[in-house]
Amino acid sequence: MVLVLEQLKSSTLLTRHYSLYHTLGLTLDSISLLISLLYSLHFLDYHLPPPTYSGLWTQFEGQDLLGISAFFHPGNTLCQNGTFHCEMPNLTMYKWFGGLGSLLLASKVINRWLCLGFSLGIPGLFGRNVLLHCSRLTDVNSEPVYNLESRPLPAFLAVLANISSLLLLSPIRSMGSFLNFYFYNSECKTAITLSAEDEGSLDDLDTREEAFLAAATAATSPPSLGQGRGDSRGRHFHPQLQNWCDLFFVMDVMSSSIDICEILVFISKLDPLVEEMEGKRVDVGKSFLDTYNHTLTLVFTSAGSLEQLLDQEVEGGTEVRGWLEGHRGRVEAQPQEDGKTLVFPVDFGTSYELVSAVFGRGRRLVRLQPFRISVPGEIRIKLSRRPGHEVPLSMLGLEPRPL
Repeated sequence: MVLVLEQLKSSTLLTRHYSLYHTLGLTLDSISLLISLLYSLHFLDYHLPPPTYSGLWTQFEGQDLLGISAFFHPGNTLCQNGTFHCEMPNLTMYKWFGGLGSLLLASKVINRWLCLGFSLGIPGLFGRNVLLHCSRLTDVNSEPVYNLESRPLPAFLAVLANISSLLLLSPIRSMGSFLNFYFYNSECKTAITLSAEDEGSLDDLDTREEAFLAAATAATSPPSLGQGRGDSRGRHFHPQLQNWCDLFFVMDVMSSSIDICEILVFISKLDPLVEEMEGKRVDVGKSFLDTYNHTLTLVFTSAGSLEQLLDQEVEGGTEVRGWLEGHRGRVEAQPQEDGKTLVFPVDFGTSYELVSAVFGRGRRLVRLQPFRISVPGEIRIKLSRRPGHEVPLSMLGLEPRPL
């Protein structure tokens, strides 16, 4: 699974084939549209405007203008100096077919242009919404997870540079590789061949094998979550732009049938340094117990940049829903405007188990870990001399424990 994901991140095969396919389709559809328009103008008896230059008109006066002028005059029923009469009984049907065919081909050409715009890999344009969100995704060290160019103009210039390199430099490099292969110079060796008779060859081979295994282990091992900002670059930041990688191509295609919120939750699980939504928990410093109203207000921690992106994508932001399971059964939360806090009526001296999940657009995105909270029974006696009736959970020692 990891190898497939890494291949999707580094490969641009889907984007190249997709753009090539629609470029060929755009060429064929444009030619077909031009021919259809010409025939439609022919059946509509369209007259070409006279040339601007009088000398050019005098030169071609009385001639056929290479057959173009006569092409647009089907309404002339007399020909051969007025000695022959011709009619087109199906002229009206030809006009309808020409107009409908031109509209269909014009819609196909517009669709081809939109598909080519999709393959440009410009975040936020032509349906690349997932690419735009991923360009803003950061890890726990506030470093970008992917090397993406989010500005439209630099991204378009990068596309032009890649196309120029593909059309101009790639043939030269291929020819150079061909000549280097078939006209190999033995004096310029590019590899070292180990011989069995060489002294120390086996030792060198073992040393190189150990170095190779150490490098491979370091490359495949995930970085620690406790690394600082200076060590975040050790997670193999991609040196090239990833606007056209196959991973985001597939995700943007899937966004037409799958909610983008679910795609963002999935992408956040691909990198160990990205804080996941499942990591949200009760903030004991901001959560409090109301000793007068016998209510428990639970505030949850933030999930970093992922939660911010989900709040921007969902109208009204994401919300946390849940209930408490206690000795009296299920205790529903009181409705709140912000959708980020849960308020429950509780009884003192009772233990509750919190069951909660994060919702977006009315659908559950992730389920949070359940917690058990024990409300002490002598809370009024212990806090009778303390000012205020909203007591934080941290002062009561009510640390929520994951089950």
